[in-house]
Amino acid sequence: MPVDSRKDLFTEDAYSVPLSECLPAGLTAKEREILLLFYEQGLSYEEIAQRLRCTVLMCRTRMCRAKARCKKLLEEET
Repeated sequence: MPVDSRKDLFTEDAYSVPLSECLPAGLTAKEREILLLFYEQGLSYEEIAQRLRCTVLMCRTRMCRAKARCKKLLEEET
């Protein structure tokens, strides 16, 4: 029986690691939160802005800063 015909079966990626476990320890709680909302939960900037009760512009600014800090911390680890 081809694998494609059994779409009702649950499969789990045993090698998948949650993003929250991969983020560097030096991030602030707010930086972690916005990165997780965007990348793990797949929320748009508009949805994140509503959830965090800020403007979309502020959300985009925070995301840009969080990504830059995350990148810097990851580079320092290696």
